[in-house]
Amino acid sequence: MSERSPDASNRSTAGWRLLSVVLAAEALGALALAVVTVVGAFGAVDEPLGPVLSILIVGLVASAWVLVTSVGVFRRRAWARGSALTLQILMLVLALGAFQGVFGSPAVGWGFLAVGLVGFFAAIRVRPAEHLPEGDSPVE
Repeated sequence: MSERSPDASNRSTAGWRLLSVVLAAEALGALALAVVTVVGAFGAVDEPLGPVLSILIVGLVASAWVLVTSVGVFRRRAWARGSALTLQILMLVLALGAFQGVFGSPAVGWGFLAVGLVGFFAAIRVRPAEHLPEGDSPVE
């Protein structure tokens, strides 16, 4: 294995830190969205039960995914990088949907776009094999 320069290692550490901050913010947002979804589901008396339950389940599963990924990044697990990249790509898709008026407004889309781009580039900078905790092995 070739030696990495200290500069590359510092960039990777900075990537982990930035990704941790972005995912923590996303996890807080996902939790807030889950609470709003649960409250809205119990308040929707005139709505059919099927669509309300499906939105509730999807929202809770997405929130759990963001939380699990956030914990994985905090622990610097190798698998968390792939999950974080997938989440950030989905954030970019959400931004595109907001820009097109499918949901939200363009201002919401700009927020999704900013967070998605910062998280995407932070996840790209991360080098998981350099920061593996004991017991984790790199995929070869």
